[in-house]
Amino acid sequence: MTDEKSKDETQPQKRSPYRVGGPLNHFGTRRRRRIECQACGKTDYVSFVPKEGQKVYCGTCAREELSLYEEGEEFPTEANPVVCPECSRTFNCPSHIPVSEDLLCPDCFKGFETWKGAKGGSQETKNYEKGPSGTILRRKAKSKPET
Repeated sequence: MTDEKSKDETQPQKRSPYRVGGPLNHFGTRRRRRIECQACGKTDYVSFVPKEGQKVYCGTCAREELSLYEEGEEFPTEANPVVCPECSRTFNCPSHIPVSEDLLCPDCFKGFETWKGAKGGSQETKNYEKGPSGTILRRKAKSKPET
């Protein structure tokens, strides 16, 4: 028997993306250090102090080589378009959630629908709530079970 590794075992495995960099200060910035990327040679700024002998990559190369994303930066996720059975609105559902017929959009899942009707009528008869952004939301009437 030989102790040789197969080709699959010697190739580095792709890591799942994760975030680096600290939170922003009250000005919306971080302290940055100027570096020269060891993969492409470009000058870039990083939010940490590089250690001696450590490989340092620019943002583009770090995304490609190490799957690193800065804090506050969106990393790509796979999503499937799904149609809500109640409001017929299309929304994106993460691919790790199994798609089923009763999968509701976030608004229908919470029991709210955006008020699209007329503005007339008395405010006392309307059952509504005001959302955090100032949007008026109407609570859906609960369906009564048939006997």
